[in-house]
Amino acid sequence: MGSRKGFAKPNCGCSERYSWESKACTGSNGASSRDDSWDVRLGYDCKKDARQSLQAYSRINTSMYVLAFSLGGEILKRGSREYRRMQSYAAKLDEYHVVVLTTAKEKAHFVDGNFHVHALSARTKIGLLLQGFAAARSILKRKNKGWVVTSQDPLFVGLFGLTVAHMNTVPHVVQVHGDVFGPYGYSRILQRLGMYVVERSVRVRVVSERIKKSFLARGVSEAKISVLPIRAELESFLNVHGNQSQDPLRIVTVSRLAPEKNIEMLIRSFANLGTEGVRSVLEIVGSGPEEQKLKALVHTLGITDRVTFTPWTSDIPTVMSRANICALASKHEGYALVLLEALAAGVPVVTTDVGCVGETVKNGEHGLVVSVGDEVAFTDALRTLIQNSAQRAGYGENGRILAQTLAGTSTEAYAEAWVATLSV
Repeated sequence: MGSRKGFAKPNCGCSERYSWESKACTGSNGASSRDDSWDVRLGYDCKKDARQSLQAYSRINTSMYVLAFSLGGEILKRGSREYRRMQSYAAKLDEYHVVVLTTAKEKAHFVDGNFHVHALSARTKIGLLLQGFAAARSILKRKNKGWVVTSQDPLFVGLFGLTVAHMNTVPHVVQVHGDVFGPYGYSRILQRLGMYVVERSVRVRVVSERIKKSFLARGVSEAKISVLPIRAELESFLNVHGNQSQDPLRIVTVSRLAPEKNIEMLIRSFANLGTEGVRSVLEIVGSGPEEQKLKALVHTLGITDRVTFTPWTSDIPTVMSRANICALASKHEGYALVLLEALAAGVPVVTTDVGCVGETVKNGEHGLVVSVGDEVAFTDALRTLIQNSAQRAGYGENGRILAQTLAGTSTEAYAEAWVATLSV
């Protein structure tokens, strides 16, 4: 393991609460200390909790033990893509524990080398939380080791992880996969909760520059933020190729059927195309709370013969193999991985300006990008690609080149980058 710089105790001797946003602590005695190695705001009492935490973790030099909290039920399935990803992280750590805060059929503890998966089983949410606290206490009781707690979202899981970290005087790193604070993000109450967790975590890992800018606009220190995009596993998509047939031309969207995905706007945009020119159909792949509402809208618009709903499937490469265009109408996305999956299959995209758009997926290079919520522009973009096969082919080819470059990042290299975002 490489050397990792840990916490450094402030030498000011103050007894006041303090903030290290500018890498300095100024207390009631007027003294100050500065640490140029890292930048963090702590909501502790300098006389007690913070000093204990800083002293305890100044010993972190060559080891890292990580406790993660997640809602990802796929982690419980051995051999799944999520499980394998977690294994790759464990290979770069001394020990890696993942507590899955979803109710499994039975409480269990899977051990695979230094990788531990803790499955909880409770009838109520309170019972689930109590089991989570108990599991964390058992894991973190070895105080002499360099533990870091990380949570895979900044809301309720983040609050739970932050509480566990503070109770055990260990650092907390929060991971943010969605633009929680964007104009189409969560409610003000949830935004305040997210900021509460972010401000009290030692580091924040985000998946895009878009999310980073959102945090910077809210006063979060840039030194505290690490940007590490999601690693796109695109090999299976590179092995297929989008639909070459144009009769009918198939527009596909793969999405959870929820309000933030704005499938309603996509359906209306498709209906606006009419039946003139190239014959086209829309396939909506996914499930979610808005499914019946969306089916009713399709019926109302009189396009039931041109729109199909396909239940969610994990075989997305096959879905992309029958697509001519991939459409994404979301109000906000964390990364919008589906766009990269489509491009890897040579399928051009029509998308709103969300997630990795602008950073990785480029307007006029990989497809057409429109402003969030602009139904007229979305309709026009669909019409443009439907009517221009050469443009579709060019965008699709550019997409495959992009995907080949992204797929070149090895699992090992990505795991090392992920571990680096936890180094405090």
